[in-house]
Parts: sequence; C-alpha cells; structure tokens
Amino acid sequence: MENLQKFRIISGGTLKWIALVTMFIDHAAASFVDVFIGNSPYRIFESVQEGYKVYNLLRGIGRCAFPIFCFLLVEGFYHTRDRLRYLIRLLIFAVLSIWPFQKVFFPSADVLHLDVLFTLALGFIAIWAIDERGYIWGGAATAACALAAFFLHTDYRHGGVILIVILYLLRQYPPASVILGQIWIAYYNGEERWAFTGFLLTLLYNGKRGRGPKYFFYFFYPLHLIFLYLLRKMTLGY
Repeated sequence: MENLQKFRIISGGTLKWIALVTMFIDHAAASFVDVFIGNSPYRIFESVQEGYKVYNLLRGIGRCAFPIFCFLLVEGFYHTRDRLRYLIRLLIFAVLSIWPFQKVFFPSADVLHLDVLFTLALGFIAIWAIDERGYIWGGAATAACALAAFFLHTDYRHGGVILIVILYLLRQYPPASVILGQIWIAYYNGEERWAFTGFLLTLLYNGKRGRGPKYFFYFFYPLHLIFLYLLRKMTLGY
C-alpha cells in the first residue's frame, strides 16, 4: 500500500468538483433526451440521428458521479465533528430538491420520486447504526434503510444504500471496496458498469479536504435542477 501512496494526488475538494461536473452532464442529458411523461419514457434521442450514441456517451460520463458521492459520504462520516448535524444538513437539502428533481425527471408521473440526497441520508443512517450498534442491529438498520429507499423511490433506491455500506465496511481495503462496489452497482443496474471511472478516482484520494466552499456543494444540487427545469421549460415547453 505504501507504493500506492505516491499516486494519491486528488483531494476531497477535487473529487467533489469532478462529481459535480459529471453529475451535471448526466442530468443535462437525462433532462433533455430521456424524460418521463406520465409513466412512459419520452426519449428525444430516438428521433435524432446518432442521438442514442450521444446519449450513451453523456450518461456514461455521468455514471462517474455517484460512487464518488458515496465515497465522500463515508469519508465525511468519519471526519465530521457532528454526525447529527451532517445528517440534518443532508435531509434539509434533500427536501429542498424534491420539487425540482420531480419536475426535471418525472414531470407528469403519478408516483413521487425522491432525489439522491435521500439515498445518501439513508446510507448515512445505516453506517451510523453499524458503527454505534454493531453488525446485528446495524444490519437490521441497513435492511430498513434499503427498504425505505426502495418504497420511497429514491434515486438509486436500495442499490445506493447498500453501496454506501459496502464502501464503509471496506474503507480500510480500497482495492476491495472498488471491486465489490463496482460489481454490486453494476449488478443492481447494468448501466452502472460505466461507474468504474468514479471508483478508480477514489483510489487517488490523498485524505486531504482540499479547497472549495463548504456549502456550495449542497446548494448546487437543487439549484442545478431548477436551472435545467427552467431551461427545458423555455426551450421545449415542458
């Protein structure tokens, strides 16, 4: 592991910026070319020449973001001075993002879908329970959080919660966490096979916080969704 230390050149702040940029690319592609109208997908790319290839490329880039966010959540869990405040902050911005998330991705759906911040919050609760109560009660809490994610239709649902737990349990074994994390998320959703780039980037993490406004990353999530919704509303009318 000491030989790998020289390759660890990316701070937590840099990882966050990478995750934000790739997430924006992913959401922009999904917002403009793959939107659910009612309960049926309305896919613009199917009517545009070479549209499917462009769509797959952009969404493939975007798959990088989620494993990075999950990785940083686990790191945040260990480094935060106040876990309860960390969780409350996640939940506040998760609630603020409900409306724009639904409007961007499921504008006329009959079922409410919750954004990824709820998934991260549920994963945080699961690893907190494991850390405080051990594997038996923590396992029960993980199962409860995974079920909650599934029935509440959070982004990545139970797959996201379990990924967070995997990264937490294998935090001291980065290569194993990357391999098992990738296997799990790709099994959960075949499209997530492109997430491996995000996992590989976490291996370059140097353990430093890095630069960046502390709360910018929280505000960015609902604000970028509102921006995409308004831009689509002005250009495409929905």
